[in-house]
Amino acid sequence: MSGFGTPPPLSRQERADAIARGVAARQLRAEVREGLREGRLRVADVLADGHAPDERGRVLARMRVIDLLSAFPHIGPIRAAETMERIGIAANRRVGGLGHRQVAELTDYLEARFPEPSAAPEDSAASEGPGTGGQ
Repeated sequence: MSGFGTPPPLSRQERADAIARGVAARQLRAEVREGLREGRLRVADVLADGHAPDERGRVLARMRVIDLLSAFPHIGPIRAAETMERIGIAANRRVGGLGHRQVAELTDYLEARFPEPSAAPEDSAASEGPGTGGQ
């Protein structure tokens, strides 16, 4: 055994804290995938956050690129793998391990394919135009 031993013993509190951090990290990554799928988040922001030194950045840095790509509509595992290969991203790469060129190419690809939705007006009756009465 080359350096692989049993993990250090944890107290009940340390174990509970670690479990809570894991649950919070998985929830954040799920929220990010949902936000990308629904168009509420921009991929450029998520990739930038994945390189930030804060807790959110550390969590997003551990997200696999293939999972990030698969969050988009009409991109499944095969298309995600093809896209990663075309850009030169290893299949097991995580967001935090992407280089600047890879981030730029991935952002360009996704923003061209999934343009940012236009800002929806807050009052739908006002956007109906004059004389329509909001109907």
